[in-house]
Amino acid sequence: MAENDDKPSTTKIDPTRALLQLLPKLTAHAAAVRLTTALHSNDCRLWCNGNLLPPQYIATALRLIAVPEVDGRWRGEIVSAVREAWEPGTYIFELDETEVAAVAAPRTGSIAASEAANIADVTATSAPAIPPAAPQAPQETPTPATDTENAPKIPRGRTELWIYNALKTDPSLTIDVLEERCPYDVTRKTLQNCVSLARKALTEAARKNGRKEQEQKQ
Repeated sequence: MAENDDKPSTTKIDPTRALLQLLPKLTAHAAAVRLTTALHSNDCRLWCNGNLLPPQYIATALRLIAVPEVDGRWRGEIVSAVREAWEPGTYIFELDETEVAAVAAPRTGSIAASEAANIADVTATSAPAIPPAAPQAPQETPTPATDTENAPKIPRGRTELWIYNALKTDPSLTIDVLEERCPYDVTRKTLQNCVSLARKALTEAARKNGRKEQEQKQ
């Protein structure tokens, strides 16, 4: 294990920026595996809310994953390796930029073979150990209590919410594109059902907003 505990830190960067530094040379999942390996071996230090975390804790409890965004970009995220739940935004993780740059160097021999095996394992089970927080439901104009029955039915499941927001941003997204980008491990049939519910909810929301605009003009 590298002795990095006493090294002075340089610029600290968030997990996404760390992941992006490796993407020109590696795939997103390969970059996440390499960064996780570096964190576990203490070749790359990790801070949480400004506090340097002990290597033995990182090696047994944390890992870095690559999460696809709706727009096709990748986000780096530190998650619990033991499925420990925590509230989104509770912890702010940072890595040392200089150490991340060193991690980007090519691997050879047994290290490369071990990394390849880890990448294959991560790719086969690419769903996050703890899924990222579901996107928040779109903010609709508050509806009077007397109009509750007519309020649009916004999906509440995490996959439905993700698809709802994806289609609201780009209604032209196909089922194949959504299936490729979806960060959750669901079957195609489940995805199709979620798409159907999301499109129905978006149609209802558009109809309701159009009716409100007409009432306001009158």
